Amino acid sequence: PFVYSFPFNFGFINFSLAAGLALIAFAFWLHLTNHHRLILRAWSFLAISCALWIVHAYGWGILGLLAFTSELMRRSDAGENWPRALISSVVAMLPLALPIILMIAGHGQTVAGGIGYFPTIMPKLYSFAAVLRDRWLIWDSFGVAVALLLLGAARFEPQLQFSRRLIVPALLLWLTFLVMPARVLGMAYADMRLGPMMFILAIVAIRVTDRNKQVSRLLARLGIAFVALRLIGNMISFGTSDREIRTWLTALDHIPVGAPVLSLVGEFCNQRWEMPRHAHIGGFVIIRRNGFSNNQWEAAGAQLLRVNYPAAGKFRTHRSTVTNTAECLAETARRTGESPMTEQLTERVLQRFPRDAFDYVWIIQPGDFDMHPRPGLTPIWHRKDAVLYRIEHRVSCDWPRSQGSVGGYAITKECPNGS
Repeated sequence: PFVYSFPFNFGFINFSLAAGLALIAFAFWLHLTNHHRLILRAWSFLAISCALWIVHAYGWGILGLLAFTSELMRRSDAGENWPRALISSVVAMLPLALPIILMIAGHGQTVAGGIGYFPTIMPKLYSFAAVLRDRWLIWDSFGVAVALLLLGAARFEPQLQFSRRLIVPALLLWLTFLVMPARVLGMAYADMRLGPMMFILAIVAIRVTDRNKQVSRLLARLGIAFVALRLIGNMISFGTSDREIRTWLTALDHIPVGAPVLSLVGEFCNQRWEMPRHAHIGGFVIIRRNGFSNNQWEAAGAQLLRVNYPAAGKFRTHRSTVTNTAECLAETARRTGESPMTEQLTERVLQRFPRDAFDYVWIIQPGDFDMHPRPGLTPIWHRKDAVLYRIEHRVSCDWPRSQGSVGGYAITKECPNGS
C-alpha cells in the first residue's frame, strides 16, 4: 500500500520507480555484504548507482543513505570503534559516488535548482500524516494510523522486535526527513517523498521474537487484509480519476500532429485532500500528438535530457504550467516567506506568453478563470473545468515561413493567398 502513496499519487512516477529500484539494490547490497563479497559489491554498484541516477537522482540518494547506514552498523557490530567504522563506511560508499562526477562534469555545469524553503514542524507533520493521501481524508488517515499502531506494537510488545540492520536506516530516513528542505536540486516536495520509504523499511524490520506461529499467522492475516483494503480503495480512486482524464483527453482530437501547446493547470494550495491528477496532463501532447508542451521538468546537472524550444522563452519548462489564484499565491508567500509569483495568475499568463511560439492553449481546472472572450484566442473545445483555445496568429508576409520545429515537424505560419 505504501507504493501507492502521496508521491506516486502526486505523479512522481519516475521517482517512485527509482525508490523501488533503490530498495531492490539495497537488498542486493545486503546480500553481497552478508556473503563477504565486497569486491564484487564495489564493482557492481559502480554500474547500479549510475543506472539508478538515470532513473531519478533521488533514488540514488536513498540508496546511498541506506547503504551507508547498514555498513556503519555492520562495522560497529563487528567491534570497530565509531571513528574507524565511520571512515571505513565512507570509503565503502565511493563506488556509489560516480553519479556526482556525471552531474558536474557530464554537463559542464553545476547542478541547478539549489536548496530552498525549510518547512516548520506543522508542514512536516502534515506530510507524515498524509503519506497515503489519495482521495478520502478519513480513509487515508486511517491507513497511516494502522501502520503507526503496528510500529508501536513492535516497539512495546515483547513478542515483536525490530531488525537493527533495517530499523536504523529507517530512523536515518526519518531524521533526514525532519531536516531536509522542501526543495532540493529543483525538486519540489523533496522531504515528503521520504515518507513511504520510512514506513516500508520500518515495517519490514519487524520480527517475531519467539517464532510464535499464532502471532505470525495473525500478523500475516491482518497484513493481507490491510493490503487488500488499501488496494481496493486505490482501485476505486484510480477508476474515478481515469474517467476524468479520459474526458480531458478528448481535447487531443482537436490538436494537429506536431503542434506546440501551452498547457496551464490550476493549483489549489492543498485546500483539497483529493490528490490532483492533472498537473502533467499536457505531456499527452508529446506522446500522442508528437507536439510540444511546456510541462516537462528540467534541472541542469540532475538529468540527461533537455527541453529544446527556445522560442517559448520562460514558458519552455514545467515552471510555466502551474497557475494559481491570488489568494493561493498570497498564502504560499506567507508560508514560505517568498515573494508572490504574480505572473502565475492564469489571466496574467494569457496576457504575457509568446503567442508566436504556440498554436494552442490548453487550460485544465484553473482556479481564477472564466470563459469571457479573449482577443486572438478561439475556444474550439471545452468542458465544465477545461478549455482548449486555438491561437489566431496575425502573420506578416515579411516573416520567414519557418518558425522552428517541434517533434521533427516544421512550425509554419501561412500567408494569405499562398504568398
